[in-house]
Amino acid sequence: MQEKAEQGLYPSFAPIGYVNAVANGKKFIQLDPEFAPQVQKLFQYYATGRYSLLELTRKIHTEGLLSRRNGKAISRGTIAKILNNSVYYGEFQWNGKNYRGLHEPLISKDLFEKVQEVLDYKGKTRTGVRKHQWAFQGLVFCGTCGCAMTGDIKKGKYVYYRCTGYKGKCPKRYVKEEELTRQFSESLEAIRLEPEIHSLLIRALKESQADESRFHHEESAKLEAERQTLESRLEALYLDKLDRVITPEFFQAKSQEWNQHLAGVKSKLEKHRQAHRNYMEEGARLLDLSQQAAEIYCRLEMAEKKRILHLVLANSIWLNAQLIPKYRQPFETLALMKAQTAPNEKFPGEKAANCKEWYTRQESNL
Repeated sequence: MQEKAEQGLYPSFAPIGYVNAVANGKKFIQLDPEFAPQVQKLFQYYATGRYSLLELTRKIHTEGLLSRRNGKAISRGTIAKILNNSVYYGEFQWNGKNYRGLHEPLISKDLFEKVQEVLDYKGKTRTGVRKHQWAFQGLVFCGTCGCAMTGDIKKGKYVYYRCTGYKGKCPKRYVKEEELTRQFSESLEAIRLEPEIHSLLIRALKESQADESRFHHEESAKLEAERQTLESRLEALYLDKLDRVITPEFFQAKSQEWNQHLAGVKSKLEKHRQAHRNYMEEGARLLDLSQQAAEIYCRLEMAEKKRILHLVLANSIWLNAQLIPKYRQPFETLALMKAQTAPNEKFPGEKAANCKEWYTRQESNL
């Protein structure tokens, strides 16, 4: 086991999100097609700073992350161990030493460090009662060192945000909450579309429903055929084992390989079904949100602004007295296309409506 670790091979039972595999006589871990996306979500959710471990546990339970061993929902303690495990960004510890693994990382080291920062911050505040709920906590990060920015109250009434300095003392100064509020409002305005563009996209969404349905049925048919083929192979493989046509070792290796492939195919089938159900409804709802986000934001009290910002933005940066917004999809695409269409002027609807960049492909009748 020590020798395996020194070779970069994880020497123990695969953690959730990975499975043990064998190739060329060597045992290693590889991504689990069923659970790897869920573990990624754990890190992404917690890095936002919006969730306590208990809240994250409840959320991930509703999304179906189960224990591989007993089929029961995983505990808060297990989630805490996952969030602290460096194996997910490509390193692991063995006998007190750190090793660089040869396995495929599930997350980036930057995301892992952001999660450690949130864990550290929440650990310091867990025993006390937080008097204030900072509106922008977990939404904005220091552009100099990458650490989260947190709120402070000066003179009993003025709210400022500063870098937590998790990675060491940071020279950046405070920024007033009012300034962040104003610049977040501008970032929401950046995704507001002119009425004719909004109508154009809604119409295109409806027209594309037929294309989406055709694509869905074609892809589902391919995946269903692949599923049936794999299940037939597994059944034949088992019969060959019973008839002693193949060795137990060959059966074990091939059944593990094909079962992993089958799990991935089933996962893709389910995603296709879910995407097909939500296609039109989700598209229209998100386009409507792009129109109303800035207006809703302005009406909300400071403590409630966080809700709308979390729907549209994630991990924005504060650098050189400017907010650099990072949009979630599809808002990132809307903001980018709007900026490309009219980068130096107020967004002109007529010009944008005739801009070829808004079309997915060039047609004979533009």
